[in-house]
Amino acid sequence: MSAPPIYRLFSGGDKIRQRIFFAITSALGLTLFFFLLARIGLPEIVRNLKIFGAAILVFIALEGVASISYAWASRYCFSPACRTLSLWTLWKITMSERAISYVTFSAGMGGDVVKWSILERHCSPAEAASAVMVYRLAYFLSKLLFCLLWAAPILIVIPLSLSLKIPLLVGTFLLGVGLVGFFLVQSKGLFTAALEGTVGRLLGGRAKEWIRRHTVSFDEQMRNYHRKQSRDFWVANLILWLGFLVGGILQTWVFSVVVLRESSPVVPFVVWILGSWADMVFFFVPAGLGTKEFARVLIFEALSYSSAAGISFALVLRAEEIFWTAVGLLVYVLMAPGGRRKARTSDVATGADRLPGQTD
Repeated sequence: MSAPPIYRLFSGGDKIRQRIFFAITSALGLTLFFFLLARIGLPEIVRNLKIFGAAILVFIALEGVASISYAWASRYCFSPACRTLSLWTLWKITMSERAISYVTFSAGMGGDVVKWSILERHCSPAEAASAVMVYRLAYFLSKLLFCLLWAAPILIVIPLSLSLKIPLLVGTFLLGVGLVGFFLVQSKGLFTAALEGTVGRLLGGRAKEWIRRHTVSFDEQMRNYHRKQSRDFWVANLILWLGFLVGGILQTWVFSVVVLRESSPVVPFVVWILGSWADMVFFFVPAGLGTKEFARVLIFEALSYSSAAGISFALVLRAEEIFWTAVGLLVYVLMAPGGRRKARTSDVATGADRLPGQTD
């Protein structure tokens, strides 16, 4: 199955460099992970995991409930004419996308391509690509806003060291600038202009013409969405907040009650928000290898809990992610046959669709 022109543009670069980058970051992440295990020691980690025990089933189930809200939010990223997919179908698409993103180490791009390829069976390619990009913006923007809402009081109350505060603040600022720029490019229909001004200069006139020919309808689709459906965009953000509360705060509260013997809602808020903050800053690390564990260790230590509790929580998160990734991959396999049939007739790139210099 061929990716849409938008994604072929970004994935048609130097794959060797991409693989080297992900290999290096993965190796560094694994090194950090095993360093933490060696420093903390397995016995206390195993003890915490045994204490948590069957509660992991509740932990996993809460993420399943949260995934329903993510699917529900994605419905508001479509134009009204294409908002006919059932919640069940949207959930399956959402789980497929999240699973592929996790296993492909592509910072979400692999999952987006899969999501587009499934949605394109139900609406136009431009509408499908627009919905994917709008949802991607809504997801990260809603999480950033949710974290920023509580960041000020947390940073005031919790005595985090400057060595932790400064990277978080700088990373959040850069991420925020990127999201604002992404929002402006979408809402003003400037995607084509932005690509022409960057990729076009690098690849030459043929690439510039290819960009102009293939992204105009996509540009118009996103501009119309933000002009006519700005309310839907913010509704999607609020629905995503529900997912964060269930699949984030409530999940963390379960761990806090069972392992830490702490029922206060303050600890779950601090742990999840600072953890999500760190995950967004280090989004480029494949599956958050090492960085997810390191961030939780620092956060738990800042809250005067043991580093073993922090890495135990990170391992519980890993187990939950692996479970739902397996579910998502199974869902994707079950959905794939129709996609393969369609690929043979309509998804194969024609000569006009190929990037300059691209071959099958």
